[in-house]
Amino acid sequence: TDTRLVYAQDQMRFGRHDLLLAAAHTRHETFGDHATWNLEYGRALGERWRVTLATGTAFHAPDSTDRFGYGGNPALAPEQSRQVEAGLRWQPTAGQQLGLNVFDMRIDDLILFQLADPASFTYRNENVERARIRGVEAGYEMRVAAWLLQANATLQRPRNDSSGEPLLRRARQHYSLRVQYLAGALAAATEVAYSGARYDSAFPALVRLPGYSLVNLSVEYHLTPDWTALARIDNALDRS
Repeated sequence: TDTRLVYAQDQMRFGRHDLLLAAAHTRHETFGDHATWNLEYGRALGERWRVTLATGTAFHAPDSTDRFGYGGNPALAPEQSRQVEAGLRWQPTAGQQLGLNVFDMRIDDLILFQLADPASFTYRNENVERARIRGVEAGYEMRVAAWLLQANATLQRPRNDSSGEPLLRRARQHYSLRVQYLAGALAAATEVAYSGARYDSAFPALVRLPGYSLVNLSVEYHLTPDWTALARIDNALDRS
């Protein structure tokens, strides 16, 4: 599949203001020409506060697996989306930062793997005519001596606006906590991540999958300025 992309981007800073303008043109062998754009603005409010506003569009064409792989659907249309986001950053001290974002994304023709024919229990990729994901994200970071603490939370409402049902396999809550220790060339980190309950496609009704937690561990050592050794264990507690 031949895809060609041309884009232009300009980022400007003047005083307390930051502005980013971007535009792109995609020519896809199967799905033709599509234009997308981005506009982002940020402003510092004093020494510790910063506000950001962003809006833009996106285009995503189904790949060969979506169209011809397991559950493939050659008739799939490309996804097109529009997003608006507003954010606020606060730095109470030199070693702390707190951020809050609210976002609203609308997606046309979202590609979703779902039950296509209840009679034959056939599942395949289908386009959702209209989908919407609204939510809020919060993040906190603190550095104290050799320690780094990062905490993030996302609360969202993923909705199939065509059917009124929740979007499949998308949780409404995500939380993560990461603690890292730095000692010279050595860095060790522990991360705990939680994903809330979500729904999956079944017959005759949706099935609710419970939430789950994962523990991830990592250690890295900087051997030289050019070489780093890294060891990582994902899902260290072997959660199914």
